[in-house]
Amino acid sequence: MPDTDSRYLRLRLLYVLLPLLALDTVLFAARLLERIDLLVPRPDRMQLQDWLALSASFFFFHLGLALFAIGLLRCSRRPDLAIWILRVLALVIGLCEIIGHIYFMITGDSLDFFQLVYALQRPREVWLIARAGADEARWLLAIALYAALLAAPRLHRRFIPTPAGAPRDPLLTRRAGWLLLLGGIPIAAMGALVFADPRLDAMARRDPAINLATTLVASWTQDPAARARHVLGLRPFERHIFRVRSRPTRNVVIVVLESTRATSTTPYAPSLQTTPFLDELSRRSLLVEHAYSVITRTPKALVAVLCGLEPAHSVLVKTRALGLLYGCLPALLSDQGYTTVYFQSANQHLDDRVGMAYEMGFRQYIAPGAADTLGLEQPNVLGPEDDSLLAPTRRWLAAHPKGPFLAAYLTVNAHYHCQPLSRHGFVAFDGDAEVNCYDNAVRADDIFLRSLFDLYKEAGRFDDTLFVVIADHGEAFFEHGLGGHNNVPYDEALRIPFLIHDPSGLRVPPGRIREPRTQLDLLPTLIEALDFRVEGNLPGTSLFVPTPARPVMATCLQDESCLVHIQGREKYIDHYWRRSPELFDLGKDPGERVNLAELYPDRVASAREEVFAWHASVVRQYQVEEERHRRSR
Repeated sequence: MPDTDSRYLRLRLLYVLLPLLALDTVLFAARLLERIDLLVPRPDRMQLQDWLALSASFFFFHLGLALFAIGLLRCSRRPDLAIWILRVLALVIGLCEIIGHIYFMITGDSLDFFQLVYALQRPREVWLIARAGADEARWLLAIALYAALLAAPRLHRRFIPTPAGAPRDPLLTRRAGWLLLLGGIPIAAMGALVFADPRLDAMARRDPAINLATTLVASWTQDPAARARHVLGLRPFERHIFRVRSRPTRNVVIVVLESTRATSTTPYAPSLQTTPFLDELSRRSLLVEHAYSVITRTPKALVAVLCGLEPAHSVLVKTRALGLLYGCLPALLSDQGYTTVYFQSANQHLDDRVGMAYEMGFRQYIAPGAADTLGLEQPNVLGPEDDSLLAPTRRWLAAHPKGPFLAAYLTVNAHYHCQPLSRHGFVAFDGDAEVNCYDNAVRADDIFLRSLFDLYKEAGRFDDTLFVVIADHGEAFFEHGLGGHNNVPYDEALRIPFLIHDPSGLRVPPGRIREPRTQLDLLPTLIEALDFRVEGNLPGTSLFVPTPARPVMATCLQDESCLVHIQGREKYIDHYWRRSPELFDLGKDPGERVNLAELYPDRVASAREEVFAWHASVVRQYQVEEERHRRSR
């Protein structure tokens, strides 16, 4: 009964493909409705060809997938096995579509293969963040669609009787099946092509599943070890310090403010009274007026702040994997007799910060206990508010009344997806509800800073201590269409507060540094202020050394997402192939609204050459270490 067999076979295939198509169609429509500013430049001017270009990735991917599935089913001598393979493939693709969609809706950016691998290695951490990042309705929709995808292929058993004998389809010859199978693959691959206005992010128009596949294939084309073999003698991460003066030792306290952008603090935005204590402190400190994060991701930024190392330009944290944290400030000072301790209020499973702290050279890792959190609030899913670190600090200071020490703190209050903190009151700052909640979290950290400084005064350890207040990165609230911080090259995520307070004013005199600087400049500054000299490679420069002609560089977390070059008050952003480059005059346009790239092509070319040379040098350093690590195994 060929007609029955043919109908049975086609319907089984439809039950595999149609739920996936329906899922992706709904998700694509949701992205278009909620993030149309990232996908469409002027909706009122869109022509038919523009809408077709917008959906090209979606269309080619699903057309190629359908042709591949039909061809596979016809060529297979075991149709049941072919259906099973297609079902698994559809489930994997559907899961990729959902994950990529939710990531895009939260951040405004596209998920690539390396970020997915990073997430799969840290499921507990990703669940904490994702649970806060997507509202319940969105999660329920994704779960419902995915459940339908799981159940739909089985419906044929209930509604379609299985015919006797082997199913066959007389409408397609086996040769035609092979043509469909082989032709479907390049057609699906055409989904990697994007057609976008050069001002828009091209990757945002790419289907999430095909984007993961494309970035995976791109990774296979790289052979970093082969390019590094000729420079195996280079050791860019080795360093040692030696004392050069015999003045009394100074302690060091470094407070890294999580997700704190400069323009949400009073020293950088005087009209915004979020941080009156920090503002008062800045008047008696050395303040960097234009300080920048090198990569807007906490583990990467900690490598820059505490180690003075250029983090790897990749999603993966290569410094740990390659064992390169032996030259960090805690390790260097431990060798000079310093006691080292690291405090953190966030969940210790995040990025395995416990292991990272110990590898950097910290001898103690201290997190708040249950008693330290009584009566406190939860600013976000990552942990209790930062006041939970006050009691552990008091105990630690009582146990260490003498001897030089390095104490580092990583706060948590201002991390994204905040929950309003009310214990110290809630102030109605300007801005929408989400930004207002964030500014109040920054205010709570200012209150924490005042209390922390008071503890060091009470313990008699204030006057002989150098205090550093710096951020790992800022935070974006879709000022430029992007949220969060990982892949945001604009100042809301890149520009950070940075000051050093010396109560005596002798080692680090108060003042203002007006040229752009980065987190890499902290370690050489402290080494000099503590009367040491360093032997080895330092990519940063001491704040005591003027650098008016030196540009500062930064990069996004995601590979081939962005590179940033800042020279004076001119800022260049290269978006690779994703969109047109941008050039801003930060002096006249601090909000980065007017793109001057087309007016000054020579400046664009010069900045692009410099920033890609810097990127290549950092990549080469890690290629060298990867090859050395491979050979030593």
